[in-house]
Amino acid sequence: MKPIGSAHLVPLVAAVALALSACGGSSYRSPPMQQAPPPPVQTNFTTFAQAQFGTAATTETGVPVEVESTDFAFPDDDNPAAFDAVINAAM
Repeated sequence: MKPIGSAHLVPLVAAVALALSACGGSSYRSPPMQQAPPPPVQTNFTTFAQAQFGTAATTETGVPVEVESTDFAFPDDDNPAAFDAVINAAM
């Protein structure tokens, strides 16, 4: 077996360097950063329910309210009298 001479070593090093230099980057560009959407506006559930069950809202011709994407807040969780006005109006 012959030892590797400098005449054979130079093209080998050049080929390895050329192959490794192609690994440095990518043509893929990530999309620009988008702003985060604003936080949803919360709707007070007690106020919403009182409006839905109020005397003016219980007509047959009332327009339905879309609630699927509504973000409710429940500030009256521990208030047992939160819906007393609705109950008294129903009696």
